[in-house]
Order: sequence, then structure tokens, then C-alpha cells
Amino acid sequence: MDKCECCNVNDSVGVASSTLGGFSLRYCAECNRKNAEPLGMICHIIQDFGDDVAEWVKDLTAFHNGEYIHWDEIKKIALNG
Repeated sequence: MDKCECCNVNDSVGVASSTLGGFSLRYCAECNRKNAEPLGMICHIIQDFGDDVAEWVKDLTAFHNGEYIHWDEIKKIALNG
């Protein structure tokens, strides 16, 4: 079975459209529940737009080092490498 494209840990349960654009990704049940998107995608948004994004974007999570992280933690990664 294919892995989830957000966490790259769990088996995917299906394909769905990303909230960040017009493309689809494989999601596991947990990433789907956590409203997660791939870390790199959210980092690119932060690098391009900073905090000048819709509030719903700041509510997204990403999986990093075994845990789900939120906007402030993702922002640190995006801006500090």
C-alpha cells in the first residue's frame, strides 16, 4: 500500500484534493483528521507570503519528527532552514 504524502509514515486510505491548491495527495486517516498538509508545501507558502495568508491556512498542521506541528513551529522551520 502507498504511504501518506503528508507524514510518509502511515498507509494512505485514499486520495483527496489538497487544501492548498489544485492537486491531489494520498492521505492517511490521522493526517486527514489533523488537517495536515506536507511540511514542505506549508514552508513554501510561509517563505513566499509570510503571515499574509488567510486564517484557515494558519490552522493547518504538518507532520515533523514524529508529531503534528502548527503554524508557529512550521514558520520557525520555514525561516530558519
